[in-house]
Amino acid sequence: MRVKLRLGAVEMIKGDYVAAREAFQAALAENPELDAGYVGLAQTYARQANDTEAIQILEAARAKRPGSYLLEYYFGLLASRLGREQEALGALKQAAQLEPNSPDPSFELGKLYASKEKWPEARLAFEHVIELNPQFAAAHYQLCRAYAHLGFRDKAEQEARQTQALVNKQREDTLRKQRERSGSFQAQTSSATSDQP
Repeated sequence: MRVKLRLGAVEMIKGDYVAAREAFQAALAENPELDAGYVGLAQTYARQANDTEAIQILEAARAKRPGSYLLEYYFGLLASRLGREQEALGALKQAAQLEPNSPDPSFELGKLYASKEKWPEARLAFEHVIELNPQFAAAHYQLCRAYAHLGFRDKAEQEARQTQALVNKQREDTLRKQRERSGSFQAQTSSATSDQP
């Protein structure tokens, strides 16, 4: 069953949506309570610009499996993308309640509020995200925007500085990891060449 889920994900990444759908459907045939199977199947349709089928899959799965964080979260993402604001808000709020330590639903709620220029609600959502994950650079950026729209200039500037510091740190970490991999590769290469007569 897990193998079929992985196969579905790999096929979807490769762009073979027929094989991906078949793998997710096979996983669901084995275990119809497999939330990741419904999400994968819906994502396969969404990647083919068939959002109607994708949302129907998630709606049916939510009816069968109420209280699933994964189903609520992905339904909320897709409903938001489709402009179904009230459904998206309800699903994302439910996902946030189901997994209170996950910053992702609150981040998506904040983005949805910001897109509708509901800045007080967006501010609260982004502040909550940062409480859960202080290193979430995108949340700091979004909170900076919310503060700016609400007229909190000092707080907006502080969040802008924090965003830049986090982005710089992430960039440095990425470069360090690349250098480490490069150094490891060079060490292996020189070791391999020095072993040859």
